[in-house]
Amino acid sequence: MPRTLLYVSGLSLVIFLSSLSAAEPLRLIAHRGGVVDEQRIENNRRALDEAARRGYWMVEADIQRTKDGVPIVHHDRTFERYYGDPRPVGQMDWEEIAHLRSTPGEERPLKFSEFAAACQGRLLLMLDIKGDSHPREFYEAIESALAEHGLLESAYLIGSDQSKEYFRGKLRVSGNVDTIAAAAAAGVPVSEQYFLFDRGSRITETIIERARELNVPVVAGINRFRYPDDEATAVKLSRADITRLRALGVTQFQIDSQYDVWLGEHMP
Repeated sequence: MPRTLLYVSGLSLVIFLSSLSAAEPLRLIAHRGGVVDEQRIENNRRALDEAARRGYWMVEADIQRTKDGVPIVHHDRTFERYYGDPRPVGQMDWEEIAHLRSTPGEERPLKFSEFAAACQGRLLLMLDIKGDSHPREFYEAIESALAEHGLLESAYLIGSDQSKEYFRGKLRVSGNVDTIAAAAAAGVPVSEQYFLFDRGSRITETIIERARELNVPVVAGINRFRYPDDEATAVKLSRADITRLRALGVTQFQIDSQYDVWLGEHMP
């Protein structure tokens, strides 16, 4: 893409972004399982349903293993933040976890199989599998749930090297430019097996051009925890990242929903 596009401003930028959107639609990935706010907790049904309603393309599911080996969808190491229980996920059986209820929402945690079923026909999945010492049976259970609900081949995966090793060739796994280029040099069909993933502030025009040469999608992370604690500064920086990346042709964003206001053309 010509470098001069970086310097368009005002009405010219609006016209350019509009034409780009029409040519290649935005594909938004809801960070932490959906649209999360004061009424909707992470990785649960109401957040997922709102992501589908808003026209998101994919949701990120944070996956952990219970003491008895069940894949569940939960981000934190413990259940303290939403469920008021300080015990670690890996020290509780599913039967114990199923009795927890969240504040807000009075929802219980979901098995990954339940989350996948709720996505079927509505949303694709990005998997963030926590930890790197799981037995093969754990990954097989995740794969089985994806296959059952028609989500395996379309899924994206970020996370540990162990999880990427298991799923490589079955779905797309994340990598940086150097990782993907090395795989391509080794004869791996990277256009089918990889996507480039990094925080939006670190994705440059050079990285995007190299990803195009390798024919892999670019996914930019626009996440609250990547920005300063000051909300006004975070808003300013996230908006600048989104505007710059859109002008460079990026169409896939893994994003916290408070920042989708600047990508509103994807909304129904």
